[in-house]
Amino acid sequence: MSFWTQSAISAFLLAVFIIASIMLLTLRRGAPIAHACFFVLLTAYAFLPGAFWLLPYGLGASIAGASGVANLGTGVLLFWPVPYLYPAISTACVVIAGNRLGMLRSNRASEVAG
Repeated sequence: MSFWTQSAISAFLLAVFIIASIMLLTLRRGAPIAHACFFVLLTAYAFLPGAFWLLPYGLGASIAGASGVANLGTGVLLFWPVPYLYPAISTACVVIAGNRLGMLRSNRASEVAG
């Protein structure tokens, strides 16, 4: 049961990542926030199953066994090539780019209005 639950959560997170990526490609206004929120969720999900390993009645052992197999899709986003380096750098770049694009849009809007 825990394998399927973790697989479903991983599939959901990957779908959210695809949606955030499409938002970035189409330059949607909320894309940097969506991207940052995705990586916060993904990082929390990386640590949460480890906390559940301590649950009694074999549930913790089941979660521990499923964690290594069910999280292969999302693990690549967090741990390759250096643990947590990709999320940190990509989120910083996206937020900086989003702020710069926001400043450019506001400058163009003031030029058109004025």
